[in-house]
Amino acid sequence: MVAEIIIEDIPGLIGSYELDLSRFTNDELRLIKRESGVRAGEFEEALQAGDNDLLVCFALVALNRAGIVAAAERLWEADAGRIHIDLTSEEEEDDAGPPDVQRGSLASEPANPGSSLQFSNGASEFSQETSTPSATGNHG
Repeated sequence: MVAEIIIEDIPGLIGSYELDLSRFTNDELRLIKRESGVRAGEFEEALQAGDNDLLVCFALVALNRAGIVAAAERLWEADAGRIHIDLTSEEEEDDAGPPDVQRGSLASEPANPGSSLQFSNGASEFSQETSTPSATGNHG
């Protein structure tokens, strides 16, 4: 699922940036947890609760992926309400499937081995499922 991060009224950062919520690097997840206190499995609950720190972190990740670095200070110092997230996918808007099909259901490729994000209902509901590799498994 690709979210759209919209930044307004923050000079040098104004615009719309895509953020693929189906994959994060370990470093991105560590940054999000360190800065917002939100763990990957808690993203849904935090977004539903309107967690502004998570929103700022998502914006920071999206900007970093777009090649815009050193934006953290500007994001944190900006007035609240200048960063928005749009979780509506084009597939949902165009979906004319039968009523018994859940609109907006998406399953993603695993972000890391042993974990996957699953989105449904326009990504307002998603969960992270993690499996623990066997202690005897090949760790590369």
